[in-house]
Amino acid sequence: MKILKKAKPLREQLDKKLISQTDTPVIIFLILFLAIYATTFIKRYDEELSQNLLSELIGAAFIILVVNILLVRSKNKRWKRVNGKVDYLISRFIFRFQDGLALRAFQFKIEQEEGQIELIQWRLQREKFLDEIVNMSSPDDWNALVKNEFYTIENLNYFEEKSHHLWEILNMKYAEYLNPQLIELLMDLYLEMNDLCAHLKAYLRNIKNYSGQITFANVAKKGVVLNIHNLLILSKQLKDNGYSELPKTEWLALED
Repeated sequence: MKILKKAKPLREQLDKKLISQTDTPVIIFLILFLAIYATTFIKRYDEELSQNLLSELIGAAFIILVVNILLVRSKNKRWKRVNGKVDYLISRFIFRFQDGLALRAFQFKIEQEEGQIELIQWRLQREKFLDEIVNMSSPDDWNALVKNEFYTIENLNYFEEKSHHLWEILNMKYAEYLNPQLIELLMDLYLEMNDLCAHLKAYLRNIKNYSGQITFANVAKKGVVLNIHNLLILSKQLKDNGYSELPKTEWLALED
């Protein structure tokens, strides 16, 4: 039986699309190759012209190749310098996003015995709570988990803001160098957030109207629950791939 090696989390993989080529179109190299090949036919009619063309074409190909290599090295050097910062930016976003899900969608709280709850304790229990509910498959369970207090303009604004922030991450300068699987997960997260906002808007709009619109509000509510379920799954996948990290400012606060 073939033993399959466990894949590394995306954050630990070294192929975060480190640049292997520049934006120089392949067609340019193809044209140069065909032109060099064409000189062999010109040689039959004018050997001197053929040699001059051949030397010029080889020189052009060499220059393009050298410039291409230098640009690749330059881009790789720049990417390696910002790579850790980009990873941290995504990880911090996912960490805070899961905080928002726990607090807003599930009204998550922990029992307070004496004194004030430490942030680190809340976060540990929050993580355990989200891990437990992510595998729930019954729609009734999820309808009960998403509290009625969630359906507010404030939460709509919160997820619209998060959606906008994620879109900025996806469109930043160095996003094209990220692992394609990571981009796919982030895009799915972004789309689910947009759908959640659309369903929340539909629910809030229809719940205020006459009773005939209650059916539309209930349909929108089911959409909200499904979106939250999918958002939790996607954020957990990103977390499992190493993209969840306590913001550095909070670490400093905990150390005080």
